[in-house]
Amino acid sequence: MFYFLTSAIDYNNSGIENAQMKRLSLFHKHNVPAKIATFTYARYQYLYLTRESLMPDDVVNLYDFFQNRLFYHGPRENIANFKVVNADVEDTGTNVIYRRNGQKVMQVWTFTDYTFYEKGQIERVEYYGVNGKMQRKDLYDVRGFLSSSIYYAASGAHNRQVFYDAGGVPVIVKQFQNVKGDQAERIWLRYHERSYYFDSDDELTGFFYDQLVKQDAEGMIADRSYAVDPGIYHMQQHVYTISFWHNVHTAADAPLTGALSETLGAEMAEASRFQGLFTSTHKQSSMIAKRVKIFPIKTVPAGFVTDQTLAEKHVPFDKRQSHHIISVSRIHEQKRLEDTISAFVQIRQAVPDATLSIHGYINDQKLMDQLQKQVDGAHLHDAVTFVAYTPDLNGVYNNAQLMLISSRYEGFGLALLEAQSHGVPAISYDVNYGPSDIIMDGKSGYIVKNGDIHALAEKAIALFKDDQLLRQLSDGAYKSAARFSEDKVWQAWQDQFIQPAREWNK
Repeated sequence: MFYFLTSAIDYNNSGIENAQMKRLSLFHKHNVPAKIATFTYARYQYLYLTRESLMPDDVVNLYDFFQNRLFYHGPRENIANFKVVNADVEDTGTNVIYRRNGQKVMQVWTFTDYTFYEKGQIERVEYYGVNGKMQRKDLYDVRGFLSSSIYYAASGAHNRQVFYDAGGVPVIVKQFQNVKGDQAERIWLRYHERSYYFDSDDELTGFFYDQLVKQDAEGMIADRSYAVDPGIYHMQQHVYTISFWHNVHTAADAPLTGALSETLGAEMAEASRFQGLFTSTHKQSSMIAKRVKIFPIKTVPAGFVTDQTLAEKHVPFDKRQSHHIISVSRIHEQKRLEDTISAFVQIRQAVPDATLSIHGYINDQKLMDQLQKQVDGAHLHDAVTFVAYTPDLNGVYNNAQLMLISSRYEGFGLALLEAQSHGVPAISYDVNYGPSDIIMDGKSGYIVKNGDIHALAEKAIALFKDDQLLRQLSDGAYKSAARFSEDKVWQAWQDQFIQPAREWNK
């Protein structure tokens, strides 16, 4: 079994988790056992897996593992079965409040989205003391069972958190000492009839990874390195481990001279725990190799184009929305979306029917407000739309005529590859790394000078005024994406990771 390590599978996933999920499908297609391993407490994880079309067996979570809840198919706790004696009841629709002598003693919250949850299914239960302050909160997993209880100090901070097994017996207890109650000072674990004690979540995570190694692990890939590495550093077992760098390793504009990332520096100090480091582009691998000599640096693209996508009929341009531009980017300063919008202002002046849709979740609400203000200030609220994250963007790609990328840096550019595989030409700043590997300059799009908003707009305007050239670049996009076919990427995984791991384990 190969494990891809990250912190969590969330409702909104970044490129790292999307790359993991695509890799997982590739391993499964070739009958190589693999799972994603997460360590963050995630009582909503089953819902998120369903949203991403993943099976419960595709992901192993630390808490599910020790709570023996990896596969739960029992009843769902419902408020209809919840009884409180000698209490006045107030039903607000989304929660029920229980009072004695006018004092709130309990509040039961239920899920309201009945497309997944049962009506009346309990989400959490809060218990209150005579002083009106919450003393305990019971948290229910989306699958319907009591998963954890949080106990509160008089100050309101977390004092203790208990996690239960399938029989309702505590198996993990965390004691919190800091004011915020967000860092465990002492952790007790009951596992296989033995008690274990840890001084941090990182130690517990390391123990979790150790159990995966004892169970069946052939190799591990640390994808979200800054989050998972501390757990790796506390492991006692040895397993073939690769750190996959999905992002830049220094300040983006100084790959050969800038200070190395603290995470990479720590990995170098713990080099004996890693058998190599992967990046998605040969350019970044060569840059790191010039500075890091302590372990092998290899290249495997983070994404690939499926055989199904390559076999699909090309979408005719007259079936796409005329002059429609897309940006697939989370709302984050790295993506420099203010430049995309500024370029679009110029495009709109030359091409009055041009439209722009920006697809991605919000990392930074303040930045989102600034971007919306920028759009409103340019009187483009009817031409620019912000669309929330969605796992399936095929329809978005097939409707678009152009993609703009104004990032400060990229590790690869998964959305860019997806867009090209659907025949969408792209114009991108020349940044490290990814865009220049995926876009064939002048054939499937254009690479322009980093930070040159006018060049970004100028290329787009020229394409929108030359339908024949736009169609040629669309054909080129399909051809460019074929360089990342699943067969080619799978061969890279076999050569660079699977076979070396199995040789190492002999």
